[in-house]
Amino acid sequence: MIILTVISGIYLGAAIMEVIRATTGEKRKMPFLLSLVILLIPALSPLLMDVEALHEFFILRLILLMLSIFSKFIAFSIIFRRIKLNILYICLMSLITSQMYATLLSRFLPAGHVLDIAAMLTEGTALLIILFIIRKRELELTLQQELKAIAKYQYVMVIILAYIINIFVWASLSEEHHRIAEFLLMPTLVGFTIVLISVISTTAAASKQKMVSELLADQIEKQTEYYDNIKQIYSEFRSFRHDFKNHLLCIRSLLAENETEKATDYISDIEGVLEREKQDFDTGNIIVDSLLSDKKAKALRSGTRIEFTGFVPTMGLSNVDACIIFSNAIDNAIEACAKDQSGQDKVISIKSDFKKGYYFLTISNPVFESVNFKGKNQLVTSKENKTLHGLGVPNIIRAVHKYEGTVDISAEDNRFTLEIVMHLKKEQ
Repeated sequence: MIILTVISGIYLGAAIMEVIRATTGEKRKMPFLLSLVILLIPALSPLLMDVEALHEFFILRLILLMLSIFSKFIAFSIIFRRIKLNILYICLMSLITSQMYATLLSRFLPAGHVLDIAAMLTEGTALLIILFIIRKRELELTLQQELKAIAKYQYVMVIILAYIINIFVWASLSEEHHRIAEFLLMPTLVGFTIVLISVISTTAAASKQKMVSELLADQIEKQTEYYDNIKQIYSEFRSFRHDFKNHLLCIRSLLAENETEKATDYISDIEGVLEREKQDFDTGNIIVDSLLSDKKAKALRSGTRIEFTGFVPTMGLSNVDACIIFSNAIDNAIEACAKDQSGQDKVISIKSDFKKGYYFLTISNPVFESVNFKGKNQLVTSKENKTLHGLGVPNIIRAVHKYEGTVDISAEDNRFTLEIVMHLKKEQ
């Protein structure tokens, strides 16, 4: 029976070891067989408590009890060659779950080694099934990232709650300790609610951060596309500059031969080429030029024109922030215009100006449904997925605040208006 107890303890320890690898990403520093030998430490330690000669030495039994509790942590620290809180947490949780399995199985089995063996085999098998599902669905990395988002105090809360639940289950199954179960019912419910709310809030915050990261990644990807367009424009300009010398040579030759009419026609041909290659927008900022050209094609698909007047400075305004402000604002405007299916002409108006260190930007567009606010400059998105959307305006506000700026949003007379004022400094 003792041999079966030791084997069951090694089996459970191996299952926990693999769970640690899957959920924490820790790498085992020892071969599997050597790891099983190390797991003899926690498998043998509970047997020391059964030695009758030690029953009279209270302090020694207390030390052995503490070693028995932390024996798995010691063994796993040796196997992984790391002393980490997440390993300690898993070991403590395993201690709780082992007691819980033993409590549940005590209804069917007598106390003693048989009950211990059954509890360890049941827990080890349950862990291996969970591990199989995690690896089958390739959830290791996702699980590791999610667990990193959980705060340390939440781990402590879960352990305390697990201990309370364990005692509650034990007392519930015993008629003699029914009063203890009644006493622990309310703390169990309150603790479960607190832990649940805490975990949900952490998960929501992590999800929000993930969405913002994805949105920023999308902004960077778009900005890269605009840079590629600019590189192409520069390449075409260098090519034209190279050809321009040849054009001047040809015109000079025609004039030298008094072929004035042919020289005039030649100049007209060059003007025609330049007219075809002329940019759609000339804002003074090549990033914004490229961005507006890209958005123009998207807007035309919903029968919408983009009209720009003014000037966009390049000094004091970073390309990333310019991209965030213009792309989010115009995307929102295009989406609003696309909701109209009447075929009427729609215009997104962009007015830009720079005076005495201050940059003024106004973007307005028609709207075809009610615009709801839940606070100053806080829009209520009309899209079904509230989590994935509604981040555009907050991103604009964050970018503007970098420049000691202000944002004012209004929706009057079926027209949505975004007004921005920023203080631009040369060193920014």
